[in-house]
Amino acid sequence: MEQIIRNNKVRTNIKNGIKSTIETVWAIGTSIAGAIALKNN
Repeated sequence: MEQIIRNNKVRTNIKNGIKSTIETVWAIGTSIAGAIALKNN
């Protein structure tokens, strides 16, 4: 029983890690895109 709980915790941590990585990449991407758009005007 304890093993199952631990596995679920690990899976949740990995899922949260992937989600925050995607959000970070998204934030960097949008700020780069914004900077390029401003530079071109």
